[in-house]
Amino acid sequence: MMKRILPKANNIILFSLACLYLGSCYKAAENFIQQEISSPGNNYKAIVFSREAGATTGFNTQVSIVEENKELPNKPGNVFIADKIDNVKLFWESEKELHIILPDKDIRIYRKKELLGNIKIVYQYIK
Repeated sequence: MMKRILPKANNIILFSLACLYLGSCYKAAENFIQQEISSPGNNYKAIVFSREAGATTGFNTQVSIVEENKELPNKPGNVFIADKIDNVKLFWESEKELHIILPDKDIRIYRKKELLGNIKIVYQYIK
């Protein structure tokens, strides 16, 4: 009877240790803010940031628009997401129009919204 209990106990202990090890390898995604600019009426802010989620994700650039009194949520950008851009610029043309200035048209873009709620997003490209 003892022979059956010990292998099961060993399996449970090994499984628990494996779960602890794998859990320690998991890294929650983090946002790193690069630029934050308030709208002219101070109702919104546009934020350029990179999002890092460990070794499986590469360098990326993202943009979110949030209400002025809110923090950037720990989520992907709600307006723009692209690979490997390090010089994105933002400016507000008005309270309801944000311009995103990108360095080049030859970039891999994953999200590119032109409207968020009632805010228009205009993209400009410079060489």
